[in-house]
Amino acid sequence: MPTYPFESTRFPINFDYKSFLNRDFESKGASNNNNIDSLLYEPYWEKSKKNKTSDLDIIKESDALLLCNDLTQEKEILKQFEKKFKNIIVVRSSELFRKEENFIYYLDYESEEQYELLIKDITDNNVDINNIIHCLNINSEEVEYLNINSTLSRGYLSISFLVRAIERFSKRNKIKLSVLTADVAKINSKDFINPLKSTIIGALKVISVEYSFID
Repeated sequence: MPTYPFESTRFPINFDYKSFLNRDFESKGASNNNNIDSLLYEPYWEKSKKNKTSDLDIIKESDALLLCNDLTQEKEILKQFEKKFKNIIVVRSSELFRKEENFIYYLDYESEEQYELLIKDITDNNVDINNIIHCLNINSEEVEYLNINSTLSRGYLSISFLVRAIERFSKRNKIKLSVLTADVAKINSKDFINPLKSTIIGALKVISVEYSFID
């Protein structure tokens, strides 16, 4: 705390307080109370149909990177986008990094080094990624505090590792980043929020600011 006295500063405003105090509040209040509903705000949510991944904002006729740990979701996304992208590079979960034919990679989501191997190999094959569809946390699940890294590696850490690898090894082309996730917002009273998944929101807000080539 400062040891010197605070300077007294005044900010006068031109305000006719006398007329304000002499207002007839009772009569005005009575007239407004006839429509009390107009003073209340009640949020209303209406559940829409299942979102279609085909509605995502993408750069068409370009290459895309798809991260998905659900084979059913993966097949659905590939079916919807197979005619919109030149190539779709699929990334699946595995303890060891490896590559299969037709642009299929396996890596450990908790390993930043394997993300670097992924982006470096893609770049060495002259493939320019312009779209990223990240849906490793698309399925709803209970919070598992005993295995925090597992959830974070499919959300916050995965996005962070991926973006840093792209910044280091890719050509920094314009990239559209789309993230599909669950349990990060409570819309209905029965919905629940997974705080471990919610950390990805902070990453997405910062990434577009720090990396101008990612939208």
